[in-house]
Formats: sequence, C-alpha cells, structure tokens
Amino acid sequence: GELRLFHRGEENLKVKMEVQPIFNRLILFWSDDRVPHEVLSACKDRYACTVWYYDGFNSSYPLTEIATGD
Repeated sequence: GELRLFHRGEENLKVKMEVQPIFNRLILFWSDDRVPHEVLSACKDRYACTVWYYDGFNSSYPLTEIATGD
C-alpha cells in the first residue's frame, strides 16, 4: 500500500502526497506529530522496520515511563 502523508497542524486532514511502494525504495521519516501519515492497505506482503532514536538529553525518558508505569 501507498504511504499517505498529511500536512501538519490545522491542515492535518489534507493530503500532502502519496508515495508509491516501489521495489527497493527506502523511506525514513519521523513517525510522530511532525509527519502525520497512514499506510494504505496492500494486496502483497510488506515489511517495516522501526528504530527508536534517543538523544543524550532525553535518553531514558520512555524507558522510565515504561519501567515505573507512569
């Protein structure tokens, strides 16, 4: 399925672009409120890899939340 990207902020329901799933294509983006998106359904298998990036300032923030249950 295509990757559908939306505009940020007030226009987050307006489609900015749709990216076609072309063989051997790699797309990297922040998957938070900076890049509102959805992946449309596909007729074939597809794969995704998720990488968590922590900077030095907030390196333990998510881990602390999970560990303490806050």
